[in-house]
Amino acid sequence: MGRTPGGDAAYKQMDMALEYLQKIHDTVLTLTTDGVADPLELTKKTATVLGLSPQAVTPLLARTFYANLQTRDRKNLLRDS
Repeated sequence: MGRTPGGDAAYKQMDMALEYLQKIHDTVLTLTTDGVADPLELTKKTATVLGLSPQAVTPLLARTFYANLQTRDRKNLLRDS
C-alpha cells in the first residue's frame, strides 16, 4: 500500500520534528561540556542558540531541555547506541 501525497507531507513533518529534537539535544550537550549548568540558565542559552524568544523560557521548557542530560551518553537520539 503506497503513501498518499498528504501522508508524504505528514512523514516529512515528523522527520523534521525528529531532527529538531536532535538539534535541541546537540545544543544542550554542547552548552554543558564544562559541567552541568543551572537548568534555567541552560534553557536561556539553549533558547538563544535555537532562535527562540526569551518569552519561551519557562520552568517547563527548562525541565524539558534539562532532561536531555539524562541521555548525554547518547549522542544521536535517532539511532540505537
